[in-house]
Amino acid sequence: RLPKENKLVLIFVNVSNEPVSAQFHFDGNQHGIDGEQVRVTTITQEGTGETFVAPSVFQRELNFPPRTAWAWEIKAT
Repeated sequence: RLPKENKLVLIFVNVSNEPVSAQFHFDGNQHGIDGEQVRVTTITQEGTGETFVAPSVFQRELNFPPRTAWAWEIKAT
């Protein structure tokens, strides 16, 4: 968490040889992210990927390809 920037980074890694799916629940208030909405940017080894805006409390199904790592940068809008 980077409080001065009102930002959080989450890192996801699937070390298995099989794809994995999971339900992800996020509550910005629990992580000190102020605001009604957040901007989520996906970062992979190729660089910046998908960006989306969501309420500060949201859930989403995540799909993890085999043997991959990526991060979400989450910040208040």
